[in-house]
Amino acid sequence: MVEFIAFWFANSGISPLILTRGYAGGDEADMLRRHLIGTSAKIAVGANRAATAACFLERYGYVDPHGGTCFERLCVDQKVGIDLNSDKIVAAILDDGMQHLSLVA
Repeated sequence: MVEFIAFWFANSGISPLILTRGYAGGDEADMLRRHLIGTSAKIAVGANRAATAACFLERYGYVDPHGGTCFERLCVDQKVGIDLNSDKIVAAILDDGMQHLSLVA
């Protein structure tokens, strides 16, 4: 599902960041890298997903349309003036994020 969502974002001109813990020696992250090669998707591996995300956001930059959380505006309102085909991170995908109550709460 993570791969599907990442492809959907990337094919829509939206650069996604996948945050994964990297279980089982990193096989899953390596598979995602192979499957998403040539897309704008970035794969971040680390037990502390918040710190890992912060490093990627600092490195690539991010899009924050008006400081809000309205994703619909990003997709349909081209007056916002955002270059959706840039390398800046627009969306984060948490691999198995719902398992961690501290992320959900």
